[in-house]
Amino acid sequence: MLNIGFIYDFPPSSSTAGTDDVSAEYEDQQTIDWIRGALKRLGETTDIPWGRKALQRIIDVNPHVLFNITEASGSRNRESLVPAIAECVGIACTGSDSVSLGISLDKYLTKVIAADAGVRTPTFALILPGDGRQVIKEKTRALQYPIIIKPNTGGSSMGIRARSRVENYDDLLSEVTSNIDAFHTPMLIEEFVPGREITAGIISAEGIVALPVAEISFGESDPNAFYSIERKSVHKKTVVCPAESIPASLSEEINMAAESVFLALGCAGFARVDFRISVDGTPFFIEINPLPGLSPFYSIFPMQVKAWGAGGEDMIRMIINDALARNGDARRC
Repeated sequence: MLNIGFIYDFPPSSSTAGTDDVSAEYEDQQTIDWIRGALKRLGETTDIPWGRKALQRIIDVNPHVLFNITEASGSRNRESLVPAIAECVGIACTGSDSVSLGISLDKYLTKVIAADAGVRTPTFALILPGDGRQVIKEKTRALQYPIIIKPNTGGSSMGIRARSRVENYDDLLSEVTSNIDAFHTPMLIEEFVPGREITAGIISAEGIVALPVAEISFGESDPNAFYSIERKSVHKKTVVCPAESIPASLSEEINMAAESVFLALGCAGFARVDFRISVDGTPFFIEINPLPGLSPFYSIFPMQVKAWGAGGEDMIRMIINDALARNGDARRC
Protein backbone atom coordinates (compact mmCIF):
# COMPACT_ATOMS: atom_id res chain seq x y z
CA MET A 1 0.00 0.00 0.00
CA LEU A 2 1.16 3.52 -0.76
CA ASN A 3 2.33 5.46 2.29
CA ILE A 4 1.42 9.14 2.13
CA GLY A 5 2.59 11.91 4.42
CA PHE A 6 0.10 14.78 4.50
CA ILE A 7 1.93 17.97 5.41
CA TYR A 8 -0.02 21.17 5.99
CA ASP A 9 -0.20 24.34 8.03
CA PHE A 10 -2.54 24.67 10.95
CA PRO A 11 -5.39 26.90 9.76
CA PRO A 12 -6.19 30.22 11.43
CA SER A 13 -8.51 30.15 14.43
CA SER A 14 -11.50 31.12 12.28
CA SER A 15 -13.37 28.28 10.60
CA THR A 16 -13.33 29.85 7.17
CA ALA A 17 -10.47 30.72 4.86
CA GLY A 18 -8.46 33.82 5.60
CA THR A 19 -10.19 37.02 6.57
CA ASP A 20 -7.03 39.10 6.65
CA ASP A 21 -3.67 39.35 4.89
CA VAL A 22 -1.89 36.81 7.10
CA SER A 23 -4.51 34.07 6.97
CA ALA A 24 -5.39 34.47 3.29
CA GLU A 25 -2.82 31.89 2.13
CA TYR A 26 -4.00 29.04 4.36
CA GLU A 27 -6.56 26.37 3.64
CA ASP A 28 -9.38 26.13 6.17
CA GLN A 29 -10.08 23.16 8.44
CA GLN A 30 -12.90 21.90 6.22
CA THR A 31 -10.52 21.69 3.26
CA ILE A 32 -7.77 20.01 5.26
CA ASP A 33 -10.28 17.39 6.43
CA TRP A 34 -11.48 16.83 2.85
CA ILE A 35 -7.95 16.37 1.49
CA ARG A 36 -7.09 14.00 4.35
CA GLY A 37 -10.19 11.92 3.55
CA ALA A 38 -9.25 11.71 -0.13
CA LEU A 39 -5.69 10.72 0.71
CA LYS A 40 -6.86 7.97 3.08
CA ARG A 41 -8.84 6.42 0.23
CA LEU A 42 -5.67 6.37 -1.88
CA GLY A 43 -3.20 5.00 0.66
CA GLU A 44 -2.10 4.81 4.27
CA THR A 45 -1.98 8.45 5.33
CA THR A 46 -0.12 10.07 8.22
CA ASP A 47 -0.57 13.69 9.26
CA ILE A 48 2.60 15.79 9.44
CA PRO A 49 1.63 19.23 10.73
CA TRP A 50 4.15 21.89 9.78
CA GLY A 51 6.34 23.21 12.58
CA ARG A 52 9.68 22.77 14.33
CA LYS A 53 9.19 19.01 14.63
CA ALA A 54 8.19 18.49 10.99
CA LEU A 55 11.64 17.43 9.77
CA GLN A 56 11.99 14.70 12.38
CA ARG A 57 8.40 13.65 11.78
CA ILE A 58 9.09 13.28 8.04
CA ILE A 59 12.16 11.16 8.76
CA ASP A 60 10.28 8.99 11.26
CA VAL A 61 7.23 8.44 9.04
CA ASN A 62 9.39 7.97 5.90
CA PRO A 63 6.43 8.07 3.48
CA HIS A 64 6.64 7.18 -0.19
CA VAL A 65 5.32 10.64 -1.02
CA LEU A 66 4.58 13.92 0.75
CA PHE A 67 1.31 15.57 -0.21
CA ASN A 68 2.19 19.20 0.45
CA ILE A 69 -0.14 22.17 0.91
CA THR A 70 2.17 23.99 3.34
CA GLU A 71 2.50 27.76 2.95
CA ALA A 72 4.81 28.16 6.00
CA SER A 73 5.76 31.69 7.03
CA GLY A 74 8.57 34.06 7.77
CA SER A 75 10.35 34.72 4.48
CA ARG A 76 10.14 34.72 0.72
CA ASN A 77 11.49 31.14 0.85
CA ARG A 78 8.56 29.89 2.93
CA GLU A 79 6.87 27.79 0.22
CA SER A 80 10.23 26.23 -0.70
CA LEU A 81 10.92 24.67 2.69
CA VAL A 82 8.91 21.44 2.42
CA PRO A 83 10.08 20.43 -1.08
CA ALA A 84 13.68 21.25 -0.08
CA ILE A 85 13.41 18.97 2.95
CA ALA A 86 11.84 16.23 0.82
CA GLU A 87 14.68 16.47 -1.68
CA CYS A 88 17.25 16.27 1.12
CA VAL A 89 15.81 13.01 2.46
CA GLY A 90 14.92 11.54 -0.94
CA ILE A 91 11.14 11.53 -0.60
CA ALA A 92 8.80 12.39 -3.46
CA CYS A 93 6.89 15.64 -2.92
CA THR A 94 3.85 16.88 -4.78
CA GLY A 95 4.00 20.00 -6.91
CA SER A 96 6.94 22.13 -7.95
CA ASP A 97 10.41 21.94 -6.44
CA SER A 98 11.92 24.45 -4.05
CA VAL A 99 13.52 26.58 -6.77
CA SER A 100 10.31 27.02 -8.77
CA LEU A 101 8.26 27.78 -5.67
CA GLY A 102 10.82 30.29 -4.44
CA ILE A 103 11.06 32.16 -7.73
CA SER A 104 7.32 32.17 -8.39
CA LEU A 105 6.63 33.73 -5.00
CA ASP A 106 8.80 36.66 -6.15
CA LYS A 107 6.43 38.48 -8.51
CA TYR A 108 9.16 40.67 -10.00
CA LEU A 109 11.53 37.81 -10.86
CA THR A 110 8.62 35.81 -12.26
CA LYS A 111 7.68 38.67 -14.58
CA VAL A 112 11.29 39.08 -15.72
CA ILE A 113 11.43 35.39 -16.63
CA ALA A 114 7.98 35.46 -18.26
CA ALA A 115 8.87 38.48 -20.36
CA ASP A 116 12.14 36.81 -21.40
CA ALA A 117 10.07 33.79 -22.49
CA GLY A 118 8.05 36.07 -24.78
CA VAL A 119 4.93 36.26 -22.61
CA ARG A 120 3.13 39.61 -22.59
CA THR A 121 2.97 41.28 -19.18
CA PRO A 122 2.02 44.80 -18.07
CA THR A 123 4.93 47.23 -17.71
CA PHE A 124 6.28 46.80 -14.18
CA ALA A 125 8.92 47.96 -11.72
CA LEU A 126 10.18 47.02 -8.26
CA ILE A 127 10.22 49.51 -5.38
CA LEU A 128 12.73 48.65 -2.65
CA PRO A 129 12.27 49.56 1.04
CA GLY A 130 15.18 52.01 0.89
CA ASP A 131 14.07 53.85 -2.24
CA GLY A 132 13.53 57.57 -1.74
CA ARG A 133 10.92 59.75 -3.41
CA GLN A 134 13.15 60.63 -6.36
CA VAL A 135 14.12 57.00 -7.00
CA ILE A 136 10.48 55.94 -6.88
CA LYS A 137 9.56 58.72 -9.28
CA GLU A 138 12.25 57.57 -11.72
CA LYS A 139 11.07 53.95 -11.51
CA THR A 140 7.49 54.94 -12.25
CA ARG A 141 8.38 57.20 -15.18
CA ALA A 142 7.87 54.47 -17.79
CA LEU A 143 4.51 53.35 -16.35
CA GLN A 144 1.10 54.69 -17.29
CA TYR A 145 -1.62 55.21 -14.68
CA PRO A 146 -3.66 53.57 -13.28
CA ILE A 147 -1.03 51.51 -11.46
CA ILE A 148 -1.59 48.63 -9.08
CA ILE A 149 0.68 48.01 -6.07
CA LYS A 150 1.39 44.58 -4.57
CA PRO A 151 3.78 43.14 -1.97
CA ASN A 152 6.41 41.46 -4.11
CA THR A 153 6.39 38.19 -2.18
CA GLY A 154 2.77 38.07 -1.05
CA GLY A 155 0.49 35.24 -2.09
CA SER A 156 -3.30 34.81 -2.25
CA SER A 157 -4.03 38.52 -2.83
CA MET A 158 -2.03 39.38 0.30
CA GLY A 159 -1.77 43.15 0.60
CA ILE A 160 -3.87 43.78 -2.51
CA ARG A 161 -6.79 45.94 -1.44
CA ALA A 162 -9.30 48.15 -3.18
CA ARG A 163 -6.98 51.11 -2.57
CA SER A 164 -4.03 49.30 -4.22
CA ARG A 165 -5.11 50.66 -7.60
CA VAL A 166 -3.95 54.28 -7.80
CA GLU A 167 -4.43 57.07 -10.32
CA ASN A 168 -1.56 59.43 -9.49
CA TYR A 169 1.92 59.65 -8.04
CA ASP A 170 0.89 61.04 -4.63
CA ASP A 171 -1.48 58.14 -4.01
CA LEU A 172 1.12 55.68 -5.27
CA LEU A 173 3.77 57.06 -2.91
CA SER A 174 1.36 56.89 0.04
CA GLU A 175 0.29 53.31 -0.72
CA VAL A 176 3.85 52.09 -1.38
CA THR A 177 5.08 53.61 1.87
CA SER A 178 2.27 52.16 3.99
CA ASN A 179 2.68 48.71 2.42
CA ILE A 180 6.44 48.62 2.93
CA ASP A 181 5.87 49.61 6.57
CA ALA A 182 3.25 46.86 6.96
CA PHE A 183 4.90 43.99 5.07
CA HIS A 184 8.63 44.86 5.20
CA THR A 185 9.09 43.70 1.62
CA PRO A 186 9.70 45.33 -1.76
CA MET A 187 6.61 46.40 -3.67
CA LEU A 188 5.81 45.39 -7.23
CA ILE A 189 4.12 48.14 -9.20
CA GLU A 190 2.65 47.54 -12.62
CA GLU A 191 0.26 49.13 -15.05
CA PHE A 192 -3.29 48.12 -14.20
CA VAL A 193 -5.11 46.47 -17.11
CA PRO A 194 -8.79 47.46 -17.21
CA GLY A 195 -10.82 44.51 -18.40
CA ARG A 196 -11.52 41.02 -17.12
CA GLU A 197 -9.85 38.63 -14.68
CA ILE A 198 -8.98 35.26 -16.25
CA THR A 199 -7.13 32.26 -14.89
CA ALA A 200 -5.59 29.27 -16.62
CA GLY A 201 -4.88 25.95 -14.97
CA ILE A 202 -2.21 23.34 -15.64
CA ILE A 203 -2.00 19.79 -14.34
CA SER A 204 0.48 17.04 -15.13
CA ALA A 205 -1.34 13.90 -16.24
CA GLU A 206 1.22 11.91 -18.24
CA GLY A 207 2.18 15.22 -19.81
CA ILE A 208 1.16 18.83 -19.33
CA VAL A 209 -2.60 19.38 -19.63
CA ALA A 210 -4.09 22.84 -20.02
CA LEU A 211 -7.36 22.95 -18.09
CA PRO A 212 -10.39 24.98 -19.19
CA VAL A 213 -9.87 28.72 -18.75
CA ALA A 214 -11.96 30.31 -16.00
CA GLU A 215 -13.28 33.85 -15.69
CA ILE A 216 -13.60 35.51 -12.29
CA SER A 217 -16.61 37.80 -12.15
CA PHE A 218 -17.36 40.21 -9.33
CA GLY A 219 -21.03 40.74 -10.14
CA GLU A 220 -20.37 44.05 -11.86
CA SER A 221 -19.39 45.23 -15.33
CA ASP A 222 -16.73 47.65 -14.11
CA PRO A 223 -13.49 46.95 -16.07
CA ASN A 224 -11.54 48.35 -13.11
CA ALA A 225 -12.72 45.61 -10.70
CA PHE A 226 -10.02 43.21 -9.55
CA TYR A 227 -9.43 40.31 -7.14
CA SER A 228 -8.60 42.16 -3.92
CA ILE A 229 -8.19 40.63 -0.46
CA GLU A 230 -11.60 42.04 0.50
CA ARG A 231 -13.24 40.05 -2.28
CA LYS A 232 -11.14 36.93 -1.80
CA SER A 233 -11.51 36.64 1.96
CA VAL A 234 -15.31 36.57 1.77
CA HIS A 235 -15.34 34.53 -1.47
CA LYS A 236 -17.12 37.46 -3.15
CA LYS A 237 -16.76 36.22 -6.68
CA THR A 238 -18.41 34.11 -9.33
CA VAL A 239 -16.23 31.73 -11.30
CA VAL A 240 -17.39 30.81 -14.79
CA CYS A 241 -15.57 27.74 -16.04
CA PRO A 242 -15.20 27.21 -18.91
CA ALA A 243 -15.19 30.97 -19.53
CA GLU A 244 -18.12 31.15 -21.92
CA SER A 245 -17.41 34.66 -23.19
CA ILE A 246 -13.81 33.88 -24.21
CA PRO A 247 -13.35 32.84 -27.87
CA ALA A 248 -11.60 29.52 -28.40
CA SER A 249 -8.66 31.24 -30.10
CA LEU A 250 -8.14 33.51 -27.10
CA SER A 251 -8.39 30.59 -24.67
CA GLU A 252 -5.73 28.80 -26.70
CA GLU A 253 -3.47 31.88 -26.60
CA ILE A 254 -3.90 32.16 -22.83
CA ASN A 255 -3.15 28.46 -22.30
CA MET A 256 -0.05 28.65 -24.48
CA ALA A 257 1.21 31.63 -22.47
CA ALA A 258 0.44 29.79 -19.22
CA GLU A 259 2.41 26.74 -20.37
CA SER A 260 5.33 28.97 -21.40
CA VAL A 261 5.52 30.50 -17.92
CA PHE A 262 5.07 27.09 -16.26
CA LEU A 263 7.97 25.63 -18.25
CA ALA A 264 10.21 28.69 -18.01
CA LEU A 265 9.99 28.55 -14.21
CA GLY A 266 10.54 24.79 -14.15
CA CYS A 267 7.20 24.15 -12.46
CA ALA A 268 5.77 20.67 -12.05
CA GLY A 269 2.58 18.91 -11.04
CA PHE A 270 0.02 21.67 -11.14
CA ALA A 271 -0.39 25.44 -11.14
CA ARG A 272 -2.84 28.27 -11.62
CA VAL A 273 -1.81 31.11 -13.92
CA ASP A 274 -3.57 34.47 -13.72
CA PHE A 275 -4.19 36.94 -16.54
CA ARG A 276 -6.04 40.17 -17.22
CA ILE A 277 -7.73 40.58 -20.59
CA SER A 278 -7.84 44.21 -21.70
CA VAL A 279 -10.99 45.81 -23.07
CA ASP A 280 -9.66 45.24 -26.59
CA GLY A 281 -9.18 41.51 -25.93
CA THR A 282 -5.41 41.38 -25.31
CA PRO A 283 -4.26 38.97 -22.56
CA PHE A 284 -1.58 40.04 -20.07
CA PHE A 285 0.18 37.64 -17.71
CA ILE A 286 -0.17 38.72 -14.06
CA GLU A 287 1.27 35.92 -11.92
CA ILE A 288 1.57 32.17 -11.43
CA ASN A 289 0.69 30.16 -8.34
CA PRO A 290 2.33 26.70 -8.33
CA LEU A 291 0.71 25.97 -4.94
CA PRO A 292 -2.90 26.99 -5.61
CA GLY A 293 -5.81 26.31 -3.33
CA LEU A 294 -7.22 22.81 -3.65
CA SER A 295 -10.45 23.33 -1.75
CA PRO A 296 -13.48 21.81 -3.50
CA PHE A 297 -15.58 24.34 -1.58
CA TYR A 298 -14.18 27.63 -2.92
CA SER A 299 -10.87 27.27 -4.84
CA ILE A 300 -10.71 27.95 -8.56
CA PHE A 301 -8.27 25.20 -9.55
CA PRO A 302 -10.55 22.27 -8.59
CA MET A 303 -13.35 23.96 -10.55
CA GLN A 304 -11.11 23.88 -13.62
CA VAL A 305 -10.30 20.22 -13.04
CA LYS A 306 -14.02 19.49 -12.77
CA ALA A 307 -14.76 21.37 -16.00
CA TRP A 308 -12.07 19.24 -17.64
CA GLY A 309 -14.04 16.16 -16.60
CA ALA A 310 -12.21 14.88 -13.53
CA GLY A 311 -13.30 14.78 -9.90
CA GLY A 312 -11.62 16.05 -6.77
CA GLU A 313 -10.18 12.68 -5.83
CA ASP A 314 -8.93 12.24 -9.41
CA MET A 315 -7.11 15.57 -9.00
CA ILE A 316 -5.42 14.37 -5.81
CA ARG A 317 -4.47 11.08 -7.45
CA MET A 318 -2.92 12.77 -10.51
CA ILE A 319 -0.89 15.14 -8.33
CA ILE A 320 0.48 12.21 -6.28
CA ASN A 321 1.24 10.03 -9.30
CA ASP A 322 3.13 12.88 -10.97
CA ALA A 323 5.28 13.34 -7.86
CA LEU A 324 6.05 9.61 -7.68
CA ALA A 325 6.96 9.47 -11.37
CA ARG A 326 9.29 12.47 -11.11
CA ASN A 327 11.03 10.80 -8.17
CA GLY A 328 11.60 7.62 -10.18
CA ASP A 329 9.11 5.61 -8.12
CA ALA A 330 7.00 3.07 -10.02
CA ARG A 331 4.26 3.06 -7.39
CA ARG A 332 0.91 4.61 -8.30
CA CYS A 333 -2.36 5.16 -6.50
